[in-house]
Amino acid sequence: MKITRYGHATLLVEQDDTRILIDPGSFTRPEAFELTGLAAVFTTHEHPDHFQPERLSGVVEANPEALLYGAPSVVPAAADAGLEIAELREGAPVTIGPFGVEPVGTLHQLVHPRMPRIENVGLVISAGGGPRLFHPGDSYESVPADIDILAVPLSSPWGRLGETVDFVTAVAPSTIFPIHDALLSPAGRGLFWSWVPLLVGDHVTAIDPEPLESFEFSG
Repeated sequence: MKITRYGHATLLVEQDDTRILIDPGSFTRPEAFELTGLAAVFTTHEHPDHFQPERLSGVVEANPEALLYGAPSVVPAAADAGLEIAELREGAPVTIGPFGVEPVGTLHQLVHPRMPRIENVGLVISAGGGPRLFHPGDSYESVPADIDILAVPLSSPWGRLGETVDFVTAVAPSTIFPIHDALLSPAGRGLFWSWVPLLVGDHVTAIDPEPLESFEFSG
């Protein structure tokens, strides 16, 4: 499994010749919207930093065979932009080439009691007996089993550092790397990411690849 970060919450995940893109949105690097050969695009929820219909339309034009999947509330928003997205629901896995994609969870993390919670569906991605990657979208509530690689939302209006550490501890992956970091200054990001591995413990490998840098995992 090869993973490439494209800024904020956006990942390209590849196995053999199959490529899937996750959460291209407003803070995503422009290179993600120039990708071709995509088999599928997944959207965990409807917030603009994860989902921009107008930019996704360009991805669809460049990848006419790509299948689109999203949390239930994404479906009508996409339809308004002329995009057909299949609904993701917990307990209804999706197969894309060698990948099995398991939707996990139902709700976005609580931001504030005055703000209604929207739907959020995390993604557990694996291929055969290879490693299991978890992209949680914007939620720390779901803790799937047997996760090898965890994409850790590092900073958000809905989380704090202690909750991040507790989430990583609960999931108990072998390897972690940061996502959802566009709201941080370089200094703040460095501080946050230094604390997470320290507090989680050295039994978890923490990596921090640069944007557009690919890294690979095997079973």
